This record gives sequence, structure tokens and C-alpha cells, in this order.
Amino acid sequence: MIALYWFSALFGCVTGVFIQEGGLRYCGVLLLRVLFSTQDYIADTLRRAKFGNNSRNAAVLLPVEIQLHIFHMLRKRGRFGFRCHNSYYRYAVRHASAHDLQYVARVCRGWNAAATEVLYHDVYLDNDRRCIDFSNTLLRHPHLARLVTRYTLPYEASASIAWLTPEFATAKRRATTRFREDLGDITWSEIKSAIDTVSTLCTSAVEVRLSGNLARPDCIPGLIQASRTRHLTGLSIGQVLPLDEIKLGQDVPDSPVVFPHPTLANSFLHLTRLSFFHCDFNSEGVPRFAALQTLELYYCRLWWAWLSNVLQHSRDLHTLVWSESSLGDFPPGSAPPCLAQICLGHEHRLTRCVLDTWHIGLVYIGPMYGFINLRTFECSATALLTAEELPPQLETLIVTKVCGDYIAQRDLVLARKQLLTVVSRIRYWLPYWRYGGALSLSRIELWDTVDDGILPLWNILAVLLNDFLTPWNVTLKINVELSHDLEKKYRRKLARREVRNRLLWRGVL
Repeated sequence: MIALYWFSALFGCVTGVFIQEGGLRYCGVLLLRVLFSTQDYIADTLRRAKFGNNSRNAAVLLPVEIQLHIFHMLRKRGRFGFRCHNSYYRYAVRHASAHDLQYVARVCRGWNAAATEVLYHDVYLDNDRRCIDFSNTLLRHPHLARLVTRYTLPYEASASIAWLTPEFATAKRRATTRFREDLGDITWSEIKSAIDTVSTLCTSAVEVRLSGNLARPDCIPGLIQASRTRHLTGLSIGQVLPLDEIKLGQDVPDSPVVFPHPTLANSFLHLTRLSFFHCDFNSEGVPRFAALQTLELYYCRLWWAWLSNVLQHSRDLHTLVWSESSLGDFPPGSAPPCLAQICLGHEHRLTRCVLDTWHIGLVYIGPMYGFINLRTFECSATALLTAEELPPQLETLIVTKVCGDYIAQRDLVLARKQLLTVVSRIRYWLPYWRYGGALSLSRIELWDTVDDGILPLWNILAVLLNDFLTPWNVTLKINVELSHDLEKKYRRKLARREVRNRLLWRGVL
């Protein structure tokens, strides 16, 4: 065993020299792969020799509550594909668990089935190649489609395939400014076939995320199928026009549009969750969603009449998400509406509300004494500065984008000023909040994206703010997302540590 240890260390040094040499880099990587495959085979053989069949596996002997907790955590972190952490999905946990699920699937047959269910629970197809791979998997194993409860189709391709002409059907899919991945020899007909396969086979899904032109519902892949599925509870639609190369010479309807379309007027009465992205609705539709509980609006432009109809006929609505949206028929030159004006007298029904905006010229918070049932309120740091008071029953206050648009603008001075302003305002306002009516406030969360420049100041202010809030019985929770550069730095460290541990045969001997 000692000899094997020194052999691994020597092999690691030699391999490191190979990798550093430009001409032998491929050889070094190939040797590493062979070594790691050998180690995995030996580790699996030793495990089988030690535990025997599945009934004697140590994992199965764990208490049931521990196994349930393990897969509960994996369910929150696992899915097929990769989802970017942007403004649309900022509530999602940063997922990097595909390898975790692979390791769990190798434990035993029972855990393999559970890991497979977790993996296919939420399918996010963020590019065309992944969509084709997933459709091929479903064609080989149709039973996996029953495990899919939520799926997202690639937005550019979904918005374009309905406008394909015969000459473009066999053309290669070209990279765009938004989608720069090397697509190889993928043709538009392959992409269309893959999208149709996913939307046709995944009939057990309770939530779907689609893209296309709302003026033409028949041109949005999966929308007609979704309108006929009564067990569907969630629908997300992004207003995306077809690519210029596809729609060339074709008449594509422009915004604003009517929603729901007259042909689908009574098709979404059973939905409990609706999300819209970059949509522009006029006042001609009759939006009545009797079972609606959650309404999410991201970068949308609405009309008073449309929003009033939704709020008036959705008696069970308790969650409103308003992100960078605006009212199209608001009088130009007048003061922006406050949050209570947007709710049009229905604010007393809300228990959770999100106001995310960079520009207070679109909407501001203003007075909130009418939100008598609001328990959780989330807003950007810019919007928080426009609040006059907090709702009387508020329990959790969530402040996002604390440093503003620092990662995009790279203005460290402005970011530090914004961070200091938010922390100082919370310290100044907290006594007024507690004595002024928000007696139930017990939790404050701060969300931000950090890099090496702003992280030291965050560490100091987090300690100071927590010490200030403790006597008031208010819990502070800070959630920071690493910037792309900082994340790559830590990923490289973890990768080097993992390679070093595997070269030393840890976990095998």
C-alpha cells in the first residue's frame, strides 16, 4: 500500500510535467482519465466485495428520515441541464449537483431510482444541443418522460421553428449574438423534431416554460398542448420574436398583443401560476384566471384595464412579482405610480410581494399600510429607499441587488457607497419600523453579487449589522453570489484539490 502511495505521487508529478508541456498536454489528460477510470473500477469492486448485495448496503441501513433529508436537498439542487442565475430565476439555488447525482446513483439500486427521479424532475433545456440530446434520451427510454414535472424549451429556437420555410428546414443552425455555442452540423429540422418530441411526450408536467409570439398562439411550441392539459398548474411565457434569418419576408405580428388570445380565452382558467417575460399586453383581452394564485411580471408593459381585470377576477391571488415592468397607458410626465396604486385596491389580499426595479421612475414603494396581510416583502435596494413604512404584519424583509449594478458597471466607489447607504438606512429605520407598526418583523435577508473588490467591505458590515439587529430579535441572513471571475477562481482551487486527492488514491485505499 505504501508503495502504491508513492507510485501515485510520482505518477502525479510526471503527469503534471506532461500537462505543463504544450505538446504533451493531451497525453497527460488521457493518462489522468485512464487512472481515474481504474480507480473508480477498483473502488466499486472493493465496495461490492465489502457490502455484497443491495440489502446489506450501508446506505440502505440509514434511518428513513436521514435518507429523505438527503434527497430533499438533492431535489432542491438537481435537474437536467443548467440554469443561469439571472433576474428571471434569482430564487433558484445555484446548481452544480449533476456529479452529486451521479455519485448517489451508484450507491445502490434504490438510490439510483431516487436520483433518476430527482434529475428529471426539472428539465431546463437552455440550448438546442441539450434539447436534442434530451429528446433522443426520451425516444430510447419513454418511461423517463413520466418523471418530468417541469420543463423549459430553448427560447430562440422555440420562437423560430414555427416560421421555418422549406429551404430553411434543412439549413444549419447558426450562432447568434445571444447564443454563441458551437452548434456543429445541427439543422433546423433536427431542432424542430426535438422540441416537438419533448412537448409531446412530457404530458405529466405540471409547469411549462415556453417562448414565442403571443399574437400567434399556434406558433408557440407546446402552448396548444398545455391549453388542453387540465392538470397543468403553472405556465411561463416569454415574448420572443423569430430570428431575422427565419422571419425574412414573412409578416410577423407586432406588439402590443391580446392575451389570452380569443382562441384560448377559456383554456387557462385552472392555472394557479402565471409568469410573463418581455410581454406587451393591450387592453382588448379579457384576462380572467379564476384559480390564479401567483402572478409574475418580468420586463413587461401592461395597460391598466388588463391588470385590473386580472386582479379583479383572481380572488385567490396572494403573490405578486413586479420586476422592471411598467404601465403603458400611464399619463406621460406625471409622477410614477406607487405599489398600492398598481394593486388597484387589492393589496390587502397579498401575502407575498416582490418589487424589483432599477428605475424608480417606473414605480416606487410608497405607503404600505394597506398591505395588512403581507408576510414577506422583497425589493431591490433602489426601491427600498422609496419606502415610507412597512406593512403591519410583515415578518420577512428581503433586499436584493444591495450594491446596485456593480458587477456590470465595475464602479467600486459607487458600489461601496450603495452598500453603506443600505446598511445605514436599515440601522436608522429599524426602530421606526418596530415601533411604527411592523411589530412582527423578525428576519432581514440581503442578496447581492460580490467579487474580490467588494467582498472585504461586505464581511465587515455583515458583522456590524448583525450585532445591531440581535438586541431587536431580528435575524440577519446574507446570501451572496460569487461573480463569474471569483467563481472560476474557487472552481479552479476545488478542481486542483480533487485531482490531488484522486492521485493519492484517497477513498480507494
